[in-house]
Amino acid sequence: MSSSSQLWNATASFACDAGYRKLVIQVRGSNTAAQAYYRRLGFQDCGRLTRQVMIDGVEDDEVLMEFFVL
Repeated sequence: MSSSSQLWNATASFACDAGYRKLVIQVRGSNTAAQAYYRRLGFQDCGRLTRQVMIDGVEDDEVLMEFFVL
């Protein structure tokens, strides 16, 4: 099992045990690989903050993603 899988399993387990109902993350709009990774984990897009960050003089959106803990 990869370290990222172990980290996700520990995070999801903690969230469930602690009674969390939902996890929310922000991912850069230009980081399509990260968005795809989180979608594979079960996260879904739930919003977008347009021109939210500026990195090296370039504006980028933040994609909001949510995961409902079972």
